[in-house]
Amino acid sequence: MKVEAGRLVRVEKEDLDKDGCFVCDFDITNIGANAFFPVKYYLKGVGMKSVEKISQYAFLDCTELEYAHFSKCLTAVDFGAFMGCYKLREVIFPESLKFLAHWAFLDCDNIKKVEFFCDLKRLDNFSQNQVCDFLANGVFDRCGHIETFVFHKNFSYHGALKRFERLKEIQIEDERVAQKFWREAIYDSPQSFMLLNSKLFLNEEFAKNCVYYMEAAFEKQFGSDERLAKALAKGVFEEKLRREEEKFFDKQPEEKEED
Repeated sequence: MKVEAGRLVRVEKEDLDKDGCFVCDFDITNIGANAFFPVKYYLKGVGMKSVEKISQYAFLDCTELEYAHFSKCLTAVDFGAFMGCYKLREVIFPESLKFLAHWAFLDCDNIKKVEFFCDLKRLDNFSQNQVCDFLANGVFDRCGHIETFVFHKNFSYHGALKRFERLKEIQIEDERVAQKFWREAIYDSPQSFMLLNSKLFLNEEFAKNCVYYMEAAFEKQFGSDERLAKALAKGVFEEKLRREEEKFFDKQPEEKEED
């Protein structure tokens, strides 16, 4: 292992533990470009105790990497930092994050869940890449298996949900942010109504408003055909209701057979 002034320069195979994992010591605050290149076929996990910046291509083509635990002081993930890490399964960004560059997770096709504790609108103020528009700017390009996005703070809709074909749910913790997001998302793409999490869907007033947005969107799409718009919106709502009922019954404990 080679470290220069807090910057991790190189990791060798003997630096990994028996499980193929590497933990950055507290004195490492920066992971340098291509630092893990010598172990890209062996690294399975990494912990970052005090890492503030992950440089471009730091984990390029680490094809066996399954998890990366970010420190609570991480501020920047640079261009292509995790490009080609196609076994990575989950990404959780801390509140401290200020910069998330283009193609940071390109071709990480096994990621299923992405969670943001940071304020994405604040990130946008720090970056010329308009990070709050990460859905469209390529941060997760060719990550076709993402099923869930979780946002704990500010987030805006930028019309790029269609590229994530396997999305099942978007969770937005702030109720006001959620309502604004879904108003824009559903009007842009009525089918995105299917991605509402159960809590929002069961809010009768909110669901009613969403149906109104769907009707307006379909009416715009089909040239002011009000009857068709209402029928399509009703169909989407009923399909969502059916899926929610399926989820509810799937979670019920199985009844024990009496002897």
